[in-house]
This record gives sequence, C-alpha cells and structure tokens, in this order.
Amino acid sequence: MTSSYRLTKSLNEQIARVGQRDPQAEAKIRSAVAAVPDLVSHLGLDGFVGVLVKDDKPRLLLRFERCRVPGLDEVASDVVLKVYGDRPRGEGPLLKEWGRRGVSVPRLETGTTADCSWLLMEHLSHTPIDVTYQECLMATDVLAGWGAAMHEPVPHLADVLRPLGDTMLPRWEACASALRADGRSVPLAWHSAAGLHYGGGGLAPLHGDLTFGNIARRPDGTLVLFDASALLGPKMFDAARWSARLAVAAMPPQDVFTRWSNAETDGAPGAYELLGVECVLEAGSLVVMRSQRHPASPALWRTDPSGNIDAAIDNLLHTARSILG
Repeated sequence: MTSSYRLTKSLNEQIARVGQRDPQAEAKIRSAVAAVPDLVSHLGLDGFVGVLVKDDKPRLLLRFERCRVPGLDEVASDVVLKVYGDRPRGEGPLLKEWGRRGVSVPRLETGTTADCSWLLMEHLSHTPIDVTYQECLMATDVLAGWGAAMHEPVPHLADVLRPLGDTMLPRWEACASALRADGRSVPLAWHSAAGLHYGGGGLAPLHGDLTFGNIARRPDGTLVLFDASALLGPKMFDAARWSARLAVAAMPPQDVFTRWSNAETDGAPGAYELLGVECVLEAGSLVVMRSQRHPASPALWRTDPSGNIDAAIDNLLHTARSILG
C-alpha cells in the first residue's frame, strides 16, 4: 500500500467520522481535506506515517517522515501537519509568539490557504508524564514561571484569539446540566458567576486547555507546551483550569492555584471565583467522561489509575461551594 493511497484513505475516513457525528461540520473537514494536496506540495511533505489522532473533530492531524521547510527540516526527524477547515485560527501564531518570549513550545510554522488554517510542527516523541504528586508540583511551577510571558497582551493577534466567554460558557452550561442529571446541586448563583467571570473581558492570550495531555517532556527533561486553544480573557484562567484539572490526581485545587498565583501575581478581583467556576465545569466534565469512559480521554485514566473520579468530583464541588457560596 503506497503512502499516497494510505493518505487518501485516511482523509476519507476522517470525513466519514466527522459526517457521521455532526453533518454540519462536514463542510469544514472537506475544506481541510481539499487543502492537503497543495500543502503537501508546498511544504515538501513526504513519507505519510498515519493519522496522529482518530476522532470526529473537523480538523486533521497527519504525521509525515520529512518536510522541506527551513528550520524544521534540520531539527525534526518527522513532523505533524494540523489543518483546520476554517480560518483564522490563533493556535500557531500564539505558539510562535510564546516561543519568541522564551516559553518552551514545539518548533513550528503556520499559515493559511484557501479557507483553511494550518500548522506544521515537529513531532514530539516523548514518554507520557507519570502524574505523581511531585510531577504535579513541578509542572505547576514551570507553567507558572511561563505565565507572565504567556499572558502579556498580544494586540496584533487579538483578531485570531477567541473570546473566553464565547467558548467556555456553552461548555459550562452543558457541564452544569450533567451535574444536575447526576443528582448534584448547581445553585443559580453559580450560573451568574460563570457568566460574570467567563464573559467579563480580559486581554490576556490564553492557552485555554492546560492539562498533562498537552505537555510533553523532551529527552533532556524540558517540558514543552502545545495544542493551545488560543483564547482571550482574564490571565488567571489558565491557572484556574490547570488547578481544577489536577483534582483527579488528588491535588487540592485551591492549593495548586495559590502555588501558581505566588509566581504570577494577579491584582484583579475575582481570580479565586474564576477557580470556583472552573471547578464546577471540571466536575461536570468528569461526570460525563465517567458515564462514557470516553476513549478520546486516555490521559484521564492514566491520571486516575485508582478510579477515584467520584472523590475528585466531590472535591471539586466542595471547592466551588467554599468559593462561590
């Protein structure tokens, strides 16, 4: 089976997966697929290895053995092409900006073609991080140390960063519904807090999806940050999201948040309330994933090998009540 045949087959399979789940998103994945031949030629991609992630999202993640892109061809033994069927997307430009500011990110190039956005980066060959108590503390310190550089406003990228409220409020409401369906209380005041703190503005560029699944470790031990959602909002959102997500590793969210805040101070009122809001969202997310044992979330089961999800949900909701009332 030739590399070209395997690539075509993989692209058609992704169209089918997306179309089966969400017919409205099929146009986006078809746009992304249509852009691939020109990108393969333009970037000098060769030796298709396979699809990096097989899911039903309307974007492509394709791994190749070689490319002819100055700066990447010399340092990357193989590369990953990420193609979105719409534009603009802020992930690539934001990661490049962070790299210039000293944040450890993959070597990458990014651009647009037709109606698509694309990102070409080195394939990060790494061993999954063993999520222990000490690893959680170490990673928190590293991320917090990058925080000031990450969250300094980037006016020239404002148009490609999605407002936090537009992205997170629908997800929060869905998670609140999941909690209620699970027999848990979600006070009306929590809904108001979510609207206030997600939609209250803020000009900081945000990763938006900090989790151990989006951090790699190079052979020399250096951590690398990737897969940014590229949002725009209050700068302590990344700390709040990270802190809430570590609850499944038995880390107290408030302790993690305080540890981050000691490195990246935030004088704005409401930072801890944002943590409370994120704890509600994460609790609802865990309820959903517990019911589905979602195959697209292997990092969750690595993080929680003992199956302590119920304890994490209780911890998150206790934290939310202590902050939000």
